[in-house]
Amino acid sequence: MAKKSRRSGSGTKINWNASISAFVHGFGVALYFFSKFLPILLIGIIIGGTYHGVQKYLYADPYFRLDVIRVKSDLPFTSKEVEKMSSLKLGENLLAVDLDKISKGIEKNPQIKRVDVRRILPNTIEINVVRRFEVFQVRPKGQGRYFAIDDQGIILPKADLSPLKGLVLLEDGTVPKT
Repeated sequence: MAKKSRRSGSGTKINWNASISAFVHGFGVALYFFSKFLPILLIGIIIGGTYHGVQKYLYADPYFRLDVIRVKSDLPFTSKEVEKMSSLKLGENLLAVDLDKISKGIEKNPQIKRVDVRRILPNTIEINVVRRFEVFQVRPKGQGRYFAIDDQGIILPKADLSPLKGLVLLEDGTVPKT
């Protein structure tokens, strides 16, 4: 059988059989690659959609609403003051709470050494606060006030006009003889 060909408007011959064969071959190659990657693509879509749906459901679920903020502390602060420093709000979703952000917000207070924040499902946040303890005190030259310092060299905010009992006193960078 003779090959079909047709002249185009410019006078060149077009081999339709070769053109169709090339198209079918290209389509076959694309179909082959698509068939290899389609299962992976579908699994990814299913996993991503499931994760997004479960996350959206859990974040909207009233079961995980924050109802209790429990503060354990040896600080002179009240539980309400620690709650205020934490910027937590009752009723917000417990799973959406950023524990590191809360911890860092409370640790900005110089009297606080460490804060541990944890979730207790379904509706509680527990905040454990460890305060800084005075180890020694300093009285800078020309100052009438005494500043307490902790074991890490952090100056605590409270200054007294009289020395604190039981603490080593540093005056003018020297330790006085007793």
